[in-house]
Amino acid sequence: MAKYKAPSPADAARCMAIRCASKSGRQSNSEEHKFCCVMFKKYPKWYSATEHEVFERTIPFGAR
Repeated sequence: MAKYKAPSPADAARCMAIRCASKSGRQSNSEEHKFCCVMFKKYPKWYSATEHEVFERTIPFGAR
């Protein structure tokens, strides 16, 4: 398992959903943006470790 502090499963799922939607072109609202900023500051290693997963979830179909 990860050797860093991670958010609750619900917060992690919410953050990932917001980040993936944003990366896919949907603009997040101010509350969503603030939530992700807090997650970035509170769980920097987790946030960084999820970059690849966000990329994989949002890569265009057939681009692999």
